[in-house]
Amino acid sequence: MKTPVFEFTIKTLIYSVSLFIITFLIPCFSFADKETDMVKKVIAKTTQVQKEEHLKNRKWERDNIALIRQLRVLRERRERLETRESKLKNKLFSRKEKVVEQKRVLKESIILEEKLYGYLEKLVLRLESFTKSDIPFLLEERKKRLASIKEILRDPDKANSEKYRRVLEAVRIETDYGDSVEVYKEKILIDKKDVMVDLLRVGRVSLFFANLTAKKSGFYNPSTKNYEYLPDTFFDEIKKSVEVAKGGRVPSIVKLPIGRIVTK
Repeated sequence: MKTPVFEFTIKTLIYSVSLFIITFLIPCFSFADKETDMVKKVIAKTTQVQKEEHLKNRKWERDNIALIRQLRVLRERRERLETRESKLKNKLFSRKEKVVEQKRVLKESIILEEKLYGYLEKLVLRLESFTKSDIPFLLEERKKRLASIKEILRDPDKANSEKYRRVLEAVRIETDYGDSVEVYKEKILIDKKDVMVDLLRVGRVSLFFANLTAKKSGFYNPSTKNYEYLPDTFFDEIKKSVEVAKGGRVPSIVKLPIGRIVTK
């Protein structure tokens, strides 16, 4: 009878152990799985955070390098701009000095221009007065020259150099008349008649005429301001002088009544 009791005890023990395993160990295994999942999740999240931080660090490094490069470029640009600014300041200073100098020169040139204009105007008036008081040769040509010079002097668009050149040219031409001989045809008034004659200018000293058709000759009398006939004895000499001046005769010595009658 003892054997059945023992069997019952073993069965009871096995049952108890099984119940203990079911009651205590299975929940432990379940808790361990949950904890493992949590650890995995934490590890995964940590890994993700690390990856994100790594990417952020990489991006920061790239941005930092880009900013450093940009800073270097900006510094170089600033240096170039500062250099350019310095050059422009020097250039501006130089320009200001030139402007001051140009203003001074302009002011002096205006003063000089006014003085020059006054001088040229007086010179032209003297030429005009001298032409009127001179023996009457080439009157139209000389009047036109003086009228042209006056017009140039009044023209503000003409350069001062041109005005000065034209006035001096007129002075030179008038001066050259004093040591030259010239023959040209012109109508003159003699005894209230217009007569075509050969006019012989001997410098600025005398003005003779010869009417080859009428075989008459004469001179301009500055005292009476008229043309007058000379005695017939002078005709051949005056005719010879006219032919020499024209180049139709070999130069030779001639006798002319040179001189002026001056009234007191």
